Amino acid sequence: MSSRLASPSNRSYRGLRSSRSARGAQTPKKEKVDYTIMFADDMKTMRVELRAIKTDNDNELRLLNEYQLQKQQIEKFWELEKKSRDDLKMELRNRLRQKQDLEEKHAFELKVYKQKVKYLLHEQQSEMTDVRLEAENTLKILQDDHRSEEHEMQTESRQVKVGQKEQEITHYNLIKSMKQEQEKSIMELRREYDR
Repeated sequence: MSSRLASPSNRSYRGLRSSRSARGAQTPKKEKVDYTIMFADDMKTMRVELRAIKTDNDNELRLLNEYQLQKQQIEKFWELEKKSRDDLKMELRNRLRQKQDLEEKHAFELKVYKQKVKYLLHEQQSEMTDVRLEAENTLKILQDDHRSEEHEMQTESRQVKVGQKEQEITHYNLIKSMKQEQEKSIMELRREYDR
């Protein structure tokens, strides 16, 4: 648009007006110049230039409108992207906060779980110790009972053996005395027979 304003045709139009005034000054008043022809030519060139200027102006307005439209679209896009970025930042912050909360919760639950496991292990060891002590006491009692029963059985066995031995001795003595008596009776019978 500015290049059109500063075009040589515009300068020639200005030059024309100045040249007219200069010609009017130079030409004697008696000479009549046909200004209508010059004016008609100037009008034609001015109309052509005016059309060109209007076309340039329309093009410039169209480009300006396109530029304004593109600028508005870019600004809208910029705002949308800025809002989207802010939303993403907010979501990232929320997720980081959630992650941190989950990590803290997990650490707390892990600590509680470790304490429970520690308590259960301690309780299990305590119960195992109690069971072992109880088993040892029961085993000791059973061993003592077994020993006492074994001792009683040994004592009874000895008594049975002593009784058996006594019976054997008594039997032996009885047999021996019976043999002696029999021998005596046999001897007496022999004596009697021998007589």
